[in-house]
Amino acid sequence: MNHSYFARRRGFVLLDALIAVIVVGVGLLGVAKLNSVMLESTGIAKTRAEATQLAEGKLEEIRVQQPPAAKPISSTTPESIAGVNATFLRSWTIVSAGVTGLDLDKIAVCVSWGDSCGGTGEKKVELNGLVTWTDLSTLAAVGSGE
Repeated sequence: MNHSYFARRRGFVLLDALIAVIVVGVGLLGVAKLNSVMLESTGIAKTRAEATQLAEGKLEEIRVQQPPAAKPISSTTPESIAGVNATFLRSWTIVSAGVTGLDLDKIAVCVSWGDSCGGTGEKKVELNGLVTWTDLSTLAAVGSGE
């Protein structure tokens, strides 16, 4: 048996184990970083979805109001809403669409968090829509030929 051969190889086992530990450690750090990035992205998506629901809710709330006494006006100050993922500011503007012969208005709803709707940040959701304030009973009479 050649003892000098085994004496020279004894240090390589420790070196191999050290390299394996370093490779596994770098791999685990990469997986941990990937996990944190994915969790952050998921949080942003949840916040954006909640803001979209708040904007859609206000748009529908405005649409169901019946004229003439209940015709809504633009918000003068944003309303603060405590959400699950953030505190939101919601504002809306209602302006005439400029169509002659129709009582048609443009509605813009903006929901922001961490920045105002007038800012340039990406932390906002804006929805736009049109609404007509024609009395439904008038439309029903026109549709039936009366």
